[in-house]
Amino acid sequence: MMQYLLTSVSLAQLPDLTSMGSNAETHRRAHALNVCSLCEAVTHAAALDLTKLNQCRLKGDHRLDASEAIEQLCSEKNIRWKRDYGLYGGEGVGLIAGPGISIRSEHPKTIAQVDLWQRLSSACSEHLLGGDVDEEDLATLVADEGDAISAERKLRKRLCDKKRQPCGRYHAEWGDRIRRKAEAQARFPTKMEL
Repeated sequence: MMQYLLTSVSLAQLPDLTSMGSNAETHRRAHALNVCSLCEAVTHAAALDLTKLNQCRLKGDHRLDASEAIEQLCSEKNIRWKRDYGLYGGEGVGLIAGPGISIRSEHPKTIAQVDLWQRLSSACSEHLLGGDVDEEDLATLVADEGDAISAERKLRKRLCDKKRQPCGRYHAEWGDRIRRKAEAQARFPTKMEL
């Protein structure tokens, strides 16, 4: 079973998304603007009951138990919460951070792995990832490596090798490609496999 190092992050660190329109548009633009803050918000939500999240992984029902844990936290913290259906044709877990604003995990199946998103947000702050990463790639790396730290290290190395640059350098071309991909996915959503 994976070991998690979760860091609580204040929801006050979220960017101001209240003027961005619908949830789908908010989701797309927020990723382009500051995916790191969104990752940290999800991490903050999931950090309430790590034991429960790990237990739900062992039982094989990630979504139900993780959702219950998040609902409990939001109740304790007086944060409005809802299940988010159909944003990309699938089911997700979302937080309501403002009027009509839904902040959600990309992958319901990996809700218990949000520590990896938080760890990678530090890489975002170094502009290594250009503001976004591929969720399927992350899930595969975590499964292959067995823990978030090894997966993060491998992902960093892969991105650096791709550009033949030292880790920590800003890969503008990579960031532009990822942003174009996110925009295309927002225009042509596909059914998420749960």
